[in-house]
Amino acid sequence: MSAARAKNYINVSEIRISQDDLTLETVLGSSIAVCLWDGKSLTGGIIHILLPKGPEGKVKEQGKYADTGLPCLVSKMIESGCDHKVLVAKILGGSSAFSDDWDNSLGARNYHTTKKTLEQMKIPIVFEDIGGKTGRHIFFSTINGEVEVVCLSKRRTNCNA
Repeated sequence: MSAARAKNYINVSEIRISQDDLTLETVLGSSIAVCLWDGKSLTGGIIHILLPKGPEGKVKEQGKYADTGLPCLVSKMIESGCDHKVLVAKILGGSSAFSDDWDNSLGARNYHTTKKTLEQMKIPIVFEDIGGKTGRHIFFSTINGEVEVVCLSKRRTNCNA
C-alpha cells in the first residue's frame, strides 16, 4: 500500500465506511476487525469489535459487539450505495495472548459470533487471519479491498505460523 495514502485509525467500537482512497488501520488483540468490500462500488467498510454479544435492550455503542455492530456496518454500506449481494468479508484478530486454550478465549468467542453473524447475513468470508498468541496491526485499503497484516511481535503476513 502506498505510503502517500491518507491513513485513518479505527478505535474500538468504531465503524467507518469510505469510497475514498484511504488506508484504515487498527490494532487487534482478542478483538476482531471485519473489513467489508464492495468491488462494484469500490467501497470499503470496517468495524473494530471488542465483544461478541451486546446486552439486552438498546445498545449505545453498537460497534462494540459483533451481534449488533455487523448489521449496523452492513446497513451503513447499503445506505451509501453498496450492493449486499457483492459484499465480501475479511476477518482478522481474535488472539489469545494470555492463555494456551484458544477455544475458550475471548478471541475465540469474538470470532465464532462474528463468523455466525456474517453467515446469517449471507456475506461470504474470503479471508481470515485469526487466533494465535500475538496482536496484529492491520491496514485496510478502501479503494481496492486489500488488507495488510503486521504481527506485533514481528512483520509477517501469517500470524499463526
